[in-house]
Amino acid sequence: MDKNSMEKLREASAAEAEAASAVWQAAQAASAVPAEETSVSDDNSPAAETASDGSDNEGDVRLHPRAVVVAKEAVGNLGGMVRQLSLDQFENESRRMIPSNNDLSYPTKKFARQRPRNWKAPVNRRFFLDSYEVGELCYAAEQLFMQEPTVLQLKAPIEYPENVHLIRGNHEAADINALFGFRIECIERMGENDGIWAWTRFNQLFNYLPLAALIEKKIICMHGGIGRSIHSVEQIEKLERPITMDAGSIILMDLLWSDPTENDSIEGLRPNARGPGLVTFGPDRVTDFCKKNKLQLIIRAHECVMDGFERFAQGQLITLFSATNYCGTANNAGAILVVGRGLVIVPKLIHPLPPPIQSPETSPERVGDDTWMQELNIQRPPTPTRGRPQPDHDRSSLAYI
Repeated sequence: MDKNSMEKLREASAAEAEAASAVWQAAQAASAVPAEETSVSDDNSPAAETASDGSDNEGDVRLHPRAVVVAKEAVGNLGGMVRQLSLDQFENESRRMIPSNNDLSYPTKKFARQRPRNWKAPVNRRFFLDSYEVGELCYAAEQLFMQEPTVLQLKAPIEYPENVHLIRGNHEAADINALFGFRIECIERMGENDGIWAWTRFNQLFNYLPLAALIEKKIICMHGGIGRSIHSVEQIEKLERPITMDAGSIILMDLLWSDPTENDSIEGLRPNARGPGLVTFGPDRVTDFCKKNKLQLIIRAHECVMDGFERFAQGQLITLFSATNYCGTANNAGAILVVGRGLVIVPKLIHPLPPPIQSPETSPERVGDDTWMQELNIQRPPTPTRGRPQPDHDRSSLAYI
C-alpha cells in the first residue's frame, strides 16, 4: 500500500475509535451500573476478575435501548456522521432474505453464474502475494488456530479493532466456496496451477478454525445455530479439528447451517428451505439451550437481515449481518455489536433505513437530523416480503440464496 493509503487507514482507525468511545459513553449513561464499575480496566484489576468470572450475580447481559447508526464510513469525518436510533424504530426486523422452497440443494447448474449481477472484475487481477507467501501465511495462521480451543473463551469488551477472533462459517468449506466463486477467483488472480494450490491450502486452513466463542461465559457466538442436535456447549467443544464438512457430524452441520424459525410464534423444529436435512429451530429451543448452559444470549449470523440486526426468542438470540448491500443486490443495512465491559451491548448500524415519520421521537427538531438517512435511502427499493425472494431475482442470484 502507498503512503497516502496508509494515511487514510490511520485516519479511519482514529475516527472509528472516536465513534466507539461515543458508543461506550452512551451505554454507560443509560446503564444502571455506575461508571466506575463498567469502565474498561486492566485485565489484572478486581473489576476485570469480577466481570469475567461468569457468575450469575454480576454483569448481566443488557441490550442498550438505542443503536448507533452511521450513514457512511467517511474517512476523517466519521464522528460527525454518528446518530442514535431507538431499537423500536427498526421497521425491518423479522424480514430476512431466505429461499422460499425446499428444493435448494447444491446442484452446480443452478448456480452457474457464481457472481452477483453487475459485477465487474478490477483491471489488475493479479494477486500481490505468490503461492509461497500464501503458504507461509496459512501455516502461521494454522499454528494460531491450533493453540486455540474449539470454543474460544473471551473477555469483554469485544474487541475490535485491537483484537479480532475468527470462527468458522458454512462458506469455510471447499465445495461451498468453490460454488460461489472463490476457486475461480484464486485461478484468475494467481494462474491455473498456483491458484488451485492456494485455494486448496486456504481450505486446509479453514478446517482448523474455531467453531464458536463464549464471551464471559454468558454470550455464545456461532455462525448458524443450535439446530436439532446441539444441547450443550460441551458438544461443540468435543469436536476435534481439523474437521471437514464431509467428516463432520450432524452437530457441525447444525452449527454452521441451521436458522431460527420465522418468528417467536413458531416453536420446535421445522424443515429448512436451504436444503434437505437442514432445520430451523424455534424460540423454545433457544430458551432451553440458554437455561441448560447458563447463558443469556446467542449471537449468530448466516442470514441477510434487512436492518443488519434481528432479535429472536424475546431477545435471547440476535442475528447479526455485517455486510451492507449484500452481493450488491440485497440493499440491506449492516450491523456490528459493541460489547462493553459491563456486558451492555450497543448495536451499531451502517447505512440504516430512516425512522418512520410517525415515530413519537420524530419531532420537528429531529426531522432535520434524520434527513441524511432518508436521502441516503431514497433509491432503496421496498423491503422484500420475508421468506420470499425479490421479484427480479432468479434462482441463480446470490441475493436469492
